[in-house]
Amino acid sequence: MWVFIILLLSLVSNNTMPSGVNGELVCTSTIDCEQKLRFGSKCLNGKCSNPFIKGCLNTMIEEQEATADDYAITSLLKSKIQDRLGLSSLQPLNIRICNSDDTKRRAAAAAAEADPSNKKPSSISARKLEYLLTVEAAVDVPTWIELDEADDESDVEFDDEFCIPNYLEYPEIRIHDSNWESSIFIAWIMQIILMEILNVPVSVGLNSIVTDKTSFYSSSNTLQYSTSAYPWDAVERSTSTNSTGDVNFVDCTDTNDDCVHVLTEVWNGQVNEWERGIQEGYIEPVDGGGQVGKLGWYVSSQTAQSDSTLTNFYGLRGEQNRQKLATVFQKPNTWIEYCELYSINNCTLPYDEIAPGGYPNVDDGDDGSIYYKEGSYNGYFQSPSESYDCTLYPTTCTGFMISPPCTWSGNADAQVYWNDIVGLKLDGPMITNGGYGYSNMIQIWKAANATKSDVMMWWWQPESLLEEFSDSDTHSFQLVLLPTATDVCYAARISSEDRCSDDITTRRGDSMGACDNEAHALQKIISSSLGKQNMMLPPVSRSPGYEFIRSLKITDLEMQNLFKRWKKLNVDPYGNDAREAVCTWVVDNIDRLLDFIPQGYPRVLDTTSSYKEGYLYAATVVAVLCAITITVCTRTIFCIGALLFSLEPSSFTCSARIWFTTVGYNIELAAILIKISAINRIMQSSMKLKRVNVSRQAMYGSLSFLVILAVCYLIAWTVVSPPEAIENRVLPDEYSTTIEVSIMCQSKQVYWEYLSLAWQLLLLLVASVLAFQSRDTISDFNESRSFGTMIYSHFLFMILRIIVFYLGSQELLQPNVIGACLSFLLSFDVLFATAIYVVPKCLQAQKAPEVYNPRRRSSLSQAASDVEDRSGEFRSREFRRREFYSTVGRKSKTKRDNSRGRSCKSLEFTLSAKKESEAEAETMINDISSKSSKDILNGSSNGNECPSSPHSTSSQRSTDLIQKVDDMMPPLFEKQFDYTEGTKS
Repeated sequence: MWVFIILLLSLVSNNTMPSGVNGELVCTSTIDCEQKLRFGSKCLNGKCSNPFIKGCLNTMIEEQEATADDYAITSLLKSKIQDRLGLSSLQPLNIRICNSDDTKRRAAAAAAEADPSNKKPSSISARKLEYLLTVEAAVDVPTWIELDEADDESDVEFDDEFCIPNYLEYPEIRIHDSNWESSIFIAWIMQIILMEILNVPVSVGLNSIVTDKTSFYSSSNTLQYSTSAYPWDAVERSTSTNSTGDVNFVDCTDTNDDCVHVLTEVWNGQVNEWERGIQEGYIEPVDGGGQVGKLGWYVSSQTAQSDSTLTNFYGLRGEQNRQKLATVFQKPNTWIEYCELYSINNCTLPYDEIAPGGYPNVDDGDDGSIYYKEGSYNGYFQSPSESYDCTLYPTTCTGFMISPPCTWSGNADAQVYWNDIVGLKLDGPMITNGGYGYSNMIQIWKAANATKSDVMMWWWQPESLLEEFSDSDTHSFQLVLLPTATDVCYAARISSEDRCSDDITTRRGDSMGACDNEAHALQKIISSSLGKQNMMLPPVSRSPGYEFIRSLKITDLEMQNLFKRWKKLNVDPYGNDAREAVCTWVVDNIDRLLDFIPQGYPRVLDTTSSYKEGYLYAATVVAVLCAITITVCTRTIFCIGALLFSLEPSSFTCSARIWFTTVGYNIELAAILIKISAINRIMQSSMKLKRVNVSRQAMYGSLSFLVILAVCYLIAWTVVSPPEAIENRVLPDEYSTTIEVSIMCQSKQVYWEYLSLAWQLLLLLVASVLAFQSRDTISDFNESRSFGTMIYSHFLFMILRIIVFYLGSQELLQPNVIGACLSFLLSFDVLFATAIYVVPKCLQAQKAPEVYNPRRRSSLSQAASDVEDRSGEFRSREFRRREFYSTVGRKSKTKRDNSRGRSCKSLEFTLSAKKESEAEAETMINDISSKSSKDILNGSSNGNECPSSPHSTSSQRSTDLIQKVDDMMPPLFEKQFDYTEGTKS
C-alpha cells in the first residue's frame, strides 16, 4: 500500500515546472520586511509584500533621493535616463503605467470599500485597503477579508497611487514567462522598460488568471513558473483572421483563455512548431534574443575528476561500461521514499543525518515527494538491487540519468539508445518518457551536492543552476561530449510530438538523429498581429512595444551576471531575491537597455491648454463685439455660435455650437428667401395684369416651417450622435517625443456635420437664384444687388468653412486652430453681410430721412408689413400704361372727330392739376382714359392744336400726349404707394 502512495505522490508533484515555489518571506511587521528586503515592502497577512509594486526604477529613484544629503537633489538614475533620452520634466519617471492587473486590484478595492458588511465603508482602514489592493486578483471580486487586530497596522499610511492610467492608450502586450528562470527574467526586463519608461502596459503570464502572480509587480512575492514551456496554441489565439485573410490583433486581457503575444526564449527543438506558425501566418519570422543556447548531458566536477572517461560518450557506451555506470549513477529518492524504503526507523529519530526534519508532515506543509529541502531532507541516492547488483543481474543492472520532460527540446531516448549507452536508464516519475520536472531536477542536483553523490543529468546553458554551482569544487557542471552535431543529424531528429509518444520506438527515432545538440541562437517568437496592428495605427498612436521587444538582445554573459546576482543574495531565493536581482541588473545596465528604445520614444503629452493661445483670445473678442454690435436677433445668435467656437470644447459647448450656428443660419437665410420670393411673386403677377395677395401670416408660416425642420434635425443629431468633447492628439513630426494634445468636438457619425453644411449650402443656392430673378424689378422694390452681394459673401465664407472642416478631418489642422478659424469666419460672415445690406440704406437715409420709418423692426417683420399693406391694391405702372395705351389706340381707329380740342383742354387741365394735386391729376387721367376717342380726337377736326405742340401733325400730337402721360405716371405712382426702402431695416 505504501508503495502505491509513494508512486502517487511522485506523479502528482513531478510536473513540468515548480508552479508555486513558496518563496514568500514570513514577517511580523512592516519594519521587519523593510529590514529583510528593502523600503516599500510591507507585512501583509504574515508575508512580506513585493517592494517593487510601484516599479523598479521608481523604488530605486526614491531610495536614491531619500538617502541624498539634499532631498531635493534628483537621483542619478533619473538624471541619467532623462539626459540619455532627452526627456523634459513632463516625463513621469517616478511612477509606472497601469496594466490590467492593477485595474482588477483597484476594482476589488472599490467593491470591498462599498461592501455593506464593512462597519465603516466610508473610512476603510489603510491596512485593509492596502491588503485588498495587493491580494491575488481573481476573476470575481473577492469577498471582504477581515484581518486580525494584531495584523492591522492602521497607522501605516497607504498610497494607492502606485501606477498611472494608460494615458497614451497603447494596447496591452502579454509576454509569456515560461518555466525556467532565464525566460522569466527576460520577460521581467521587458516589462520594466516598457511600463516604466515607454509607458506601454504589459502583463506577464499565460492567461489573465495568473498574470497577477507572475508579473514583476505582483504583490505575492514569489517566483512563479508557467504550466507550459511553449504554449503555441496561446500564441495562435492572440491573432485572429477575418474573411479576407487579414490578421487582426487580439487583446489577451479580454479572455481568460491562454493567450500570449511574445515567447521570450525558444530553443531549436521547437523549429517545426515555429515554421508551421510562420506558414499559417500567426507568428512573424523568428528573431534571435541575443543568447546562444546549448543542450547537453552534464556530470559534476567531482565525477569528472574521479573518472574522466565519464565525460565522453566513448567511456559510456557498451556492455563493458554497464557496471561502472550502475555503480556511479544511482537513482535519487524522494523524502517519503527514503523514509519508507531505506530509513531504519522511518525517519522517526530526531537526529537522522539524511532527514533532519523527520518524516514529512503534510499538515505542516512538508512535501514528501521532493528530492531535497534544505535543513529537512538532504537527499538520498540508492538504486534497487536489480539495478545496482550487476553480479546477480548482469543484463539489467544500470545507472540512472536525470532527463527532462518530453515537452522540452531533449533527445535523450535517441542519444542513449543509438550510442549504445546500455548502462544508463531513463526512469523518472513522468510516465511518458521517464523524465523529471524542472524543480525536481534542481532538487536532485542540490541533493547530490549535499551528499557528495555522482549524478548524470540532462541540462542546458545559460541557466541559473550552472551559475549557482560555478564556483563549487565538487559539483560545478561539466559537459559530456556526444557525437558531433551535423546538418544531417539535425534533420533526422524526431519532432516535438514524437518526443511525447507512448511508443519507445517512436521516441528513439532514426539512428542518424542521435548526435549531440548544437549550440544555437535562442529565438523570440512574436505574434504577427502585434506588428501588423501597430503599423495600421496612425503614427501618433503607435506603440513602441513591438519595436523594443523585437530589438532587445540579452547576451549569455549578461544573463550569467544576472544569475550570479540572484544566487548571491540568498535571502529569499524563490521570492524577493529574483525581483531584486532583476531590478538591480536593470539599473546597472540602464544605458545598454536604452539603446533598444525606438527613435522618437518615450512620448509625453503636452497637456498645456491649447485654448489659451492669443489668436483664440482674438477670436473671442471679435465674436463678443459681433454680438454687441449686431442687434438683429438672428445674427446675434450667429455671433454667439462664433463665440462658442473660440472657447475650449466641453459636452455643453459642443452641442451648443451646432444649435446656435444652424438655427441662426436658417432663420437669416429663410427670411431672405421669403422676402425675395414675395417680391418676385408681385412683380411676375403684375406682368400678367393680375392682382396678388401676400399675407404676413403666410410668410411667418414659411419661416417657421424651415426653422422647425432645422430644429428637428438638430434634435435627431443631438440624440443619436451628439457632438462630444474628445481629446485630439497630434504628432508634430515622425520622431517627435511630444504629442500635442487639444480638445475637439466630434460626433461618432460624421455625416451629420456634412448634412448640416449641405443644407446651409442649399439655402444659399436657392437664395442666389431668387436674387438673380429679381434683378429687373423696379428700383423701388429691387434689392437684388444688395442681396446678391450679401449671398456672395455668405458663399465665400461657406467655402472657407468647408475648407477648414476638410483640413480638420484630415488632421492637417489642430482643433484649436480649427476653432479659431471657424470663429473668425462666422463672426466676419455676420459683420460683412450686415455691412453689405445695411450700410447702403444708412447712406440713403441720410439723403432722404423723411421717407424712412424710424421704427426698429426686424427685416422679415418690416418686409411682411410693407408687402401685405400694399399688395391688395397695387397694380404696376406697366399695367396702367398698357391700359391707357390700349384704350387710346382702340378708340382712335374707329372714331376721329373734332374732339381734339376738348382732349387738349383736358390734358392741359390735368397737367396744371398735377402741380396742385398729383392725386387729383391721376383721377382725371383715369377719367380721360375712360372717355370715348371721339371726344379725344374732336379737337383735331376743329383745327385746334394741343398746347404742347401747336404746329404738330395729328400723329405727332398723339405721341406728345403719350409722352406727357409717361412723364406724369412715376411721381403719381410713388406718391400713391410710398414704397421706399427707407421703411426697411
